[in-house]
Amino acid sequence: MLFRVDPKPYQYVVDQKKALLAEAEQNVMQLKASLDQATAGTQKANAQFDLAQQNYDRQAELFQK
Repeated sequence: MLFRVDPKPYQYVVDQKKALLAEAEQNVMQLKASLDQATAGTQKANAQFDLAQQNYDRQAELFQK
């Protein structure tokens, strides 16, 4: 062996990139949770709209009679 490269600077970069990857994965999980929450809110709003539409239609029919 003629020479040996010191791995410490490269290991530092690898460790830094692993930490950034872990942070990005955590952000993805948080964004997925936010998406699920927003989807649930949308479904709730749609259900409330459907109920209000049914009530309106029922009241309109009774009013016509």
